[in-house]
Amino acid sequence: MVIRHLVCLVVLSGLVPACGPVPTSTPPGAPTSTPSEAGIEGLVKIGPVSPIIGEDTPSADEPYEATIVIKEGDTGREVATVQSGPDGRFRVTLAPGEYVLEPQSPNPGAPPYAEPQTITVEAGQFTYVEILYESGIR
Repeated sequence: MVIRHLVCLVVLSGLVPACGPVPTSTPPGAPTSTPSEAGIEGLVKIGPVSPIIGEDTPSADEPYEATIVIKEGDTGREVATVQSGPDGRFRVTLAPGEYVLEPQSPNPGAPPYAEPQTITVEAGQFTYVEILYESGIR
């Protein structure tokens, strides 16, 4: 019994060199995913943002912060909710399978809104998707 307490004391006191500090974050430049990860990543945009499109306004779409509810394709069960950032980008890890992305409207029944999309996630890869919100400007 004394030996067991001594071993625990040595381990807990940090005197065992093999018990170094545990890293708490990913070092800069290290991969952020493994080959076995899968999911959906994409870009959310809104447009048009101006009723006039010309040479000095080549794109009428801009990045958009939005909430997207993700449901299983076969059961309709909600599995995740993701928020796109100010740059419109989002990424969510999911198991392989079929999913329905349901972009949420801040004003149900009125613009801006986007249509649901069905996406298939393959094992070991992220499926890219673009979601375009209709602004209502014409």
